[in-house]
Amino acid sequence: MIKNKQELNINMTLVLILVFIPLILPDYLQTITIIDDLSILLAIIIFIVALTLSILYKKMNIFVILSILFLVWRYFSSYYLAGSITDFSNILKTASVLLMINLVVRNYTKPLIRALYIIFVIYIVANFLSLLIFPEGLYLDNPRDNQYRSAWLLGIRNQFAYFIIPGIAIVLLHAWFFKNRLTLISSIVLIIAVVSILSVSSATAIVSIVLLLVLYLINLRKKIKPFISFSNLSILYVGIWILLVVSNSIGPLQTLIVDYLERDMTLSGRTAIWEQVLNVIPESFWYGFGINVRILVSHTYFGSHNLILQTTLESGIIGLILLISCVVVSGIQLQKFRNSNITIILLVAVFGIFIGGLTESYRLNYLFLLMALSWNVKHLIMNQKLYLEKKGN
Repeated sequence: MIKNKQELNINMTLVLILVFIPLILPDYLQTITIIDDLSILLAIIIFIVALTLSILYKKMNIFVILSILFLVWRYFSSYYLAGSITDFSNILKTASVLLMINLVVRNYTKPLIRALYIIFVIYIVANFLSLLIFPEGLYLDNPRDNQYRSAWLLGIRNQFAYFIIPGIAIVLLHAWFFKNRLTLISSIVLIIAVVSILSVSSATAIVSIVLLLVLYLINLRKKIKPFISFSNLSILYVGIWILLVVSNSIGPLQTLIVDYLERDMTLSGRTAIWEQVLNVIPESFWYGFGINVRILVSHTYFGSHNLILQTTLESGIIGLILLISCVVVSGIQLQKFRNSNITIILLVAVFGIFIGGLTESYRLNYLFLLMALSWNVKHLIMNQKLYLEKKGN
C-alpha cells in the first residue's frame, strides 16, 4: 500500500512537471519560435482540461473566479476597448497555472511542491551557468528600434527578480514542508540565486532580494514574528508606494539610492515617468490604454516602471480593482494562518514582488502562482503537519 502510494506520488510529480514546464518558460526559451508556439498549444489544452475538471469537481472558488475575471477583463479591455494587443499567451498561461494549482493542491500537495521545486531550481541554476559562460549575455533583447540589452536565460537583469523571488519562495516552501528547516541543498540554491542577482547589479532586484531575506531572517526571531502579517505588510506597502510614487518624497532614501545602489535621486528617470503616467491615466480612467502601452516622456516612449501604475495604465481602474481583489482574498487566507512558517514564506514572496514592482513592471504570471498557493495555504499547512507526523518529526 505504501509502495503504491509512493509510486503514485512519483508519477504525479512527473506529470505535474510536464504540465507546468510549458506554463513556466524562462524568457530565453520564449524567444525560440517553435518552443514558444508549442508551449502556447499545450497551454490551451491544459487550460481546457483544468477548467473542465475544476467545474466538474466543484473546485471553483472566489479567488479563481476573481482571477479569471481579471484576466478576461485584461484581454477584453486591451483588445476590444483600447484596440491594443491581447497578450494571449501570458493570460492563458497565468490562468492555467492558477487553475492547476487550485485543482491538485489539496490531494496532491507533495507532488505539486516537488514539481514546482524541481522546475525553479533547474531554471535558477541554469541561469547562473548562463551568466558564467556568457558574461556579456546569452542573447540580445531588442525591446524597441536601436535598443539592445544583454539578456540571459531569465531575461534582462532587471527581470531576474521577477523569477528568482518566487523561486526562492518555492525552494524555502519545499525545505520547510518536507524538513521543517533549511536544508543544505536549499541553502546552496539560495546562495546561487543571490549571487546571480548581485552579479548583474540590478538595483531593483537587489532591493527586492535583500528585503526578502531580511524578512525571512526576522521571522526566525519569535518576538518579532507577529509583525509579519498580511495586514501589516499591506499598510507598510501602501505607505511606501504613496511616499515614493505619489509624493516623490525620496529624501529619506537618499543614502540607499545614491551611496549604495549608485543611482540618481530620480531613480534613473522613473519619477518623471510616474508623474507623466499619473497625468495620462485619467484620459482612459476605466479601461486603460491596452497591454504594453508606452507613454511619451522627454521624446522617448516608456512603460510606467511601476506595477500598480502599469496595471492601471493598461487595464484601467477596473483592472486595478480586480487585481487588488485577488490579492486581498488570497491575503485573507494568509492572515488567518499568519503564525505558520509556510504562510510567512508565501506572504514575504508576494510582498517582495510588489516591492520590486515599485520601480519595475513585472508580468503577473508568478504573482498569481504565489497567490494561488496562498489561497490554499490551509491545505499546505494541514498536509505538512500530517506528513511530519508520519515521519516522526
